[in-house]
Amino acid sequence: MSRTARLTLMLWPFGMGAVGVNLFFASLIGSWVGLPVIPPVWAAIVSIPLGLPPTWFFARYIVGLMEQAEEDRPICEADRRSVSHQPVRQVLMPKML
Repeated sequence: MSRTARLTLMLWPFGMGAVGVNLFFASLIGSWVGLPVIPPVWAAIVSIPLGLPPTWFFARYIVGLMEQAEEDRPICEADRRSVSHQPVRQVLMPKML
């Protein structure tokens, strides 16, 4: 299973919840112009399949950020030695004369 697919499955419940809430609130706004209000249970049921595509797009975005971060990481020991390992205090607050 690919990294994107695993992340999509982990985030899918949150995507479903977001779609369900947005669908219900959109129906409340639609009631101002005379459209019927969708019951929360129907919004939750409809959000099950509708939550998958936005979650997949979000997972692809996150995986892209993860891959970009992995590219910036030093790979070999020679690269690690070239990185400064000074304590943060010395870098942020150099010794005063």
